[in-house]
Amino acid sequence: MAPFQPPVGVISSTTAPLSTEGNWKIGSRRGEASSTSVLGLYASGDCSIATAARNGGLKEIGHIDYEYTNIIGIWQKATVIVYGE
Repeated sequence: MAPFQPPVGVISSTTAPLSTEGNWKIGSRRGEASSTSVLGLYASGDCSIATAARNGGLKEIGHIDYEYTNIIGIWQKATVIVYGE
């Protein structure tokens, strides 16, 4: 569970830190990885930190956020966002 969870509603789109430990160095690069769910019946994707880092070409990670979008539970998306160099 994330250290901070913003409010969630029937329709919501929020971003929050996934990690609050360590030295918060945002860095000049960013990478993302996502997974989605439809009706809670089908889910797919890879929202791992490793995939997000690879997608951004990062060798060092300074900070990690997550973004969560929900539309009445019909469609949901979770994205991990890594920052670093």
